Amino acid sequence: MINFRYHLVSLTAIFLALAVGIILGVSVVDNGLVEGLRGQLGSVKEDVCRVDQQNRVLRDDLQAWNEFSTKAGPGLLARRLQGVPVLVIGVRGMDTDRVEELRADLVSADARIQGTVWLTSKMQLDRQEDVLALAGAFDIGSTDAEVVRAAVLSQLAVELVAGGARVPLSTSATTVPDPTATTVPGATTTTVPVVPQAGVLAGLSGPGAGFVDIDSPDAGPFDANLPLPTGTRFVVASGEGADLPDVQGAIPLVRALAEASGTSTRVVAVEPGKPAQGREPEVRARFIVPLRAQGKELDARVSTVNNVEGFKGRMAAVLALVDLGVGRVGHYGIGPGADRLVPESG
Repeated sequence: MINFRYHLVSLTAIFLALAVGIILGVSVVDNGLVEGLRGQLGSVKEDVCRVDQQNRVLRDDLQAWNEFSTKAGPGLLARRLQGVPVLVIGVRGMDTDRVEELRADLVSADARIQGTVWLTSKMQLDRQEDVLALAGAFDIGSTDAEVVRAAVLSQLAVELVAGGARVPLSTSATTVPDPTATTVPGATTTTVPVVPQAGVLAGLSGPGAGFVDIDSPDAGPFDANLPLPTGTRFVVASGEGADLPDVQGAIPLVRALAEASGTSTRVVAVEPGKPAQGREPEVRARFIVPLRAQGKELDARVSTVNNVEGFKGRMAAVLALVDLGVGRVGHYGIGPGADRLVPESG
């Protein structure tokens, strides 16, 4: 019969055998092998030190280039867009600092900045009263949010590109019937507010509207009721964090601006990316790649830049605007959606 004492002796024998094996194994390890392992460890440490040193050099170079762009940028950009009117259009929620830096570089290039128009999250039209307001204000025969939004952006693009006098699109009425309401005898018809406006941009940005915000140009206040100068070129910016999805805002607006421009080239679409940091991967071309996927016709009429988070990308955007004046279009930056770093004219 096998009893507890038998198990105890067996376990003791097993552990004793393991101990003897470990002792014997250690005793036969070659001193040369140990030294080799120590040497490899030392080599790894040297490699780590060398990489750290290279990283320090790269950080210093990056800082030097940033200082260079800050100091030399205005001189490099000066007169590139002398007298050219430019309107910047962005989407709220994206990195506004990058848009402001680009706008500052456009000023350095002597462009006539007309202001910055911001599409807001309200343009998603996720409230029926907003859909009805825009449909009534801009004479759109639909209460479908997608149809109304596309029509409004198309009308906005036509107005921005055409210039000239802005003719009111609606009368002085302040309410319109709600077509979805059921009329009951003796009951008051349901109404929704109409966006008061003298034009599309004025209507979208007017008091109580909030579909669009406008930052005035440095030269003075922005009057949404006044037309843009003839030949105005457009920079449309979007990217990660945008409150209005690109498929609803920036992309259809770019397409509408290109169509309204006819045979001329007037639009540069830009996006700030985020370089890889630590374990976080690079974020780039979230807006530009889907935009270029709209088709070859649009791809051949709108320039794109996917790295305006840095001076190289902003320089490319300025040069791309210059090239639009001679009908030259290209796709610039790094990674997805880019054919070159900067335009050849640079």
